[in-house]
Amino acid sequence: MQTDCYGIALDANIDLRSLSASATRCRPCGSEANPNGRDVIDLESVACFIAAAKTLNFRVASKTRALSPAAFGKRIQQLEDELGVVLFQRTTRRIELTAAGHALVSCAQRLLSTADECRDIARSGTKPAVELTLG
Repeated sequence: MQTDCYGIALDANIDLRSLSASATRCRPCGSEANPNGRDVIDLESVACFIAAAKTLNFRVASKTRALSPAAFGKRIQQLEDELGVVLFQRTTRRIELTAAGHALVSCAQRLLSTADECRDIARSGTKPAVELTLG
């Protein structure tokens, strides 16, 4: 079975990636293709997703990320567009995770944890050694 650039199953009749030197979009999902062939997922959008998944309330979650509700909603929409799936079922009163949203939660948490670990490792290599002189 063919999948799009995010591993989502596609109809067998769809040409998976029809990219040429001039084409920079994946035909099935329309996402931007990077020169290195990998798609970029914005970590802030992933952090917003996790906050919303925990609270099931965009307004409350937006406060935890220090964003306006409108900016927060745009981050969630951006992530959904990047992944090509709907992560939340929205009503006027509440939100719920879709099956895709539930599937993404643990992976997204690992992604943020790994990003934090990478950041810590990179920063530890750039800090100057502390010199202690006694007496």
